[in-house]
Amino acid sequence: MFTRWAYDAGELDHDPGARLEAPKAPGRPPQPEVKDLSRSLAENRLTLAWSVPDGKGGYPSKTAGFFVYRSRQKLSGTDCRGCPVFFERIGEVSLNLTDAGGRGNPAVRYVDTLEKGYHYSYKVVGYSNDMVMGKGSNIVEFDY
Repeated sequence: MFTRWAYDAGELDHDPGARLEAPKAPGRPPQPEVKDLSRSLAENRLTLAWSVPDGKGGYPSKTAGFFVYRSRQKLSGTDCRGCPVFFERIGEVSLNLTDAGGRGNPAVRYVDTLEKGYHYSYKVVGYSNDMVMGKGSNIVEFDY
């Protein structure tokens, strides 16, 4: 059963059993994901490299930085290539895109020191100044 309420702006139908919800703020779009994560090795030093992705819909990227994640598993253990991979955050790269003049996609680099006898996996995740996180990048994997 509906009750008809009258207001100055007109009439409004109201279902007394309906549950009213507070309005929700519009969602923020996630940060664009990195799709070109690559690696290079020089002795026991790994260099990860990637470019800052373009923003959605042709807008400039609002990426403020990246978190770097690593997973490592001993090679001498059981071979578990199909098992879930658990990453831990090992670093952060903050950006200052004004240094790049706002043109192009600047290259970003991160250096890590490796220990022999492990299978390594790396990924990066972008974030904005208000900590809106992106999806994980492509994963770089190798044995060292």
